[in-house]
Amino acid sequence: MFFYGGSEEVYRRLEPTLAAVAGAGAYLGEDVGRPSLFDVALLGLMWTTWAGFIHALALVTGGKVEAAEFLPHARTWFDHVIAPEVPRIAGQVDRRRHPGDGSALAMQAAAIDHLVEAGRALKVDTELPEYLQDRARQAIERGHADDSFASLFEVLSAPTD
Repeated sequence: MFFYGGSEEVYRRLEPTLAAVAGAGAYLGEDVGRPSLFDVALLGLMWTTWAGFIHALALVTGGKVEAAEFLPHARTWFDHVIAPEVPRIAGQVDRRRHPGDGSALAMQAAAIDHLVEAGRALKVDTELPEYLQDRARQAIERGHADDSFASLFEVLSAPTD
């Protein structure tokens, strides 16, 4: 996946050549920094998603379950629970409104607490879920207890020192 920025006229003229050399690409507008921004954001999505998956594997293997046995359930969970929420979360971020709609951050924070406890019980590193636990607490302290998990955006985009 290649992203392009800069002069649209130049991009449109070179688009067939770029496609022949690099395959499909996406023109992101005149801002020449936008392609790099999208690239680093997608890398962040990849690494944090992989880290979450690897942490899940550490938990299940710590419970004496083979990763291969867990894999179909992880894929189903991702396809039916995580992926469908991505557009809703993006919309909430764009509107800067994060209605809890039955899944408030306070409830999610309790589940994260459970994840930390399970990691400790299974002797799995808990630093990753503790990071989430800390950010959830910060968001709750900022008044987002009844908002959705997407309200973590308010903490991640405006951290305090």
